[in-house]
Amino acid sequence: MLSATYEEQQRHQPGERAAYRLACQAANQTRSPKRAELRSSSELRAAWRDSVARAYGADIVAGWRSAPEQPPRRQGRGRAQPST
Repeated sequence: MLSATYEEQQRHQPGERAAYRLACQAANQTRSPKRAELRSSSELRAAWRDSVARAYGADIVAGWRSAPEQPPRRQGRGRAQPST
């Protein structure tokens, strides 16, 4: 639609730069608006948790909460260095 309007007005097909601008314009016109309010990390995690529970079942989310946390991996310690 945008490229047809462009061609009608300019009497030629859009070049590379014009096609890129038209694609950006189309993306902006079809994108849903951003949220006006900001949400905290805990609110976002709760929303994601609810989304996963709806999609895959509450037992999956419950399993995450009951699973023990794994200790962080040690980075680069205890490994033998290659000899040169």
